[in-house]
Amino acid sequence: MGKYSKYLEYLEDGKMRCLICQHTFSKQKDSCTTVLNYHFKKKHQKEWNDINGICDDEEEPAAKHPRATANSPEDIRWMTIHDLFERALQLREVINFLTEENIHKITSSDWDTAESVVSILQPIVDSTVLIQKSGMTSSAIIPLCKVLIRELHDMKENPNVSEPIVKQIEVELKQYESNEFLQFGMMLDVRFKDCFAEDEWKNKFSQFLLDRCDEDDEHVTEVAAVKEDPFSRFINAQRIDINRTRGNRKEQILLELQKWFLDGTNMNENPIEWWARSASKEAYPILHRFHLNYLNAPAMGAATENLSSTDLAGLNDNRKLLNSDDFSKFLFLQQNLRLMGYGGQEC
Repeated sequence: MGKYSKYLEYLEDGKMRCLICQHTFSKQKDSCTTVLNYHFKKKHQKEWNDINGICDDEEEPAAKHPRATANSPEDIRWMTIHDLFERALQLREVINFLTEENIHKITSSDWDTAESVVSILQPIVDSTVLIQKSGMTSSAIIPLCKVLIRELHDMKENPNVSEPIVKQIEVELKQYESNEFLQFGMMLDVRFKDCFAEDEWKNKFSQFLLDRCDEDDEHVTEVAAVKEDPFSRFINAQRIDINRTRGNRKEQILLELQKWFLDGTNMNENPIEWWARSASKEAYPILHRFHLNYLNAPAMGAATENLSSTDLAGLNDNRKLLNSDDFSKFLFLQQNLRLMGYGGQEC
């Protein structure tokens, strides 16, 4: 500490004050050399060089960076980074208070970086949470890409970061938009049917239905009448009734498709459950034939990752001697307890 004495003023309460910037150091229980080193190196580089015998034009040796390990940022997922920074921002005042006298104090620039990371990743996090919900189908792939592109385009604060992400999503979207399976599935989804489909694909879908449906009505099955309240009967009477419309098969298909797109969307619906209702089948008998062919679950690793988490939770110290066969049976039972009527119990 003696080498910094000429730049310090010693106060009566045991504290010290820097004569250059008037910064007051708290009273230290142990040696304060580390604190002084950090302060002078960061705030007064010239004086720090003089004290340590370093010329101004002499470069300081590069610090050795530790080798990346399993816990290094390179192996941390972006969703984990988002949650980490979001939680830190919520506790910003507490963290600043606890690190006020620390040499690794978080600066305002660091907080700005954290806010930028959270804002950039937020649309992607929201989309990830959405596709992990029950009932999510591959019909949501194109809408999700378009929504992400728009959300990231609207970000004006960090264009250097958001624009490369947008370009990559646009490349992927171009491939998805040329996929007939995804386009038809999107138009059969009650959540997205008319908001994201282009007229070109609507015409292709219409032609597809005309080609697949014969002139006879053998494929249309009878549906039990649905009991409705007076309000529902009044509203349904105002709509186009396909079943009472006279004309050939082509006209019926076009009218049903027209009614389908005019009825609007409902983002809160589960498309599989919606099509399973008798009312939906009765209202759209032709479209009902094809919904199971196109509303399939998208390929993703959410279920696999959840199972991996279960593996770690189940393989505790009391089960380390389980062989692979017994452990597989244990996981099977744990994942299927609800089907057996024991959902409230733990294995």
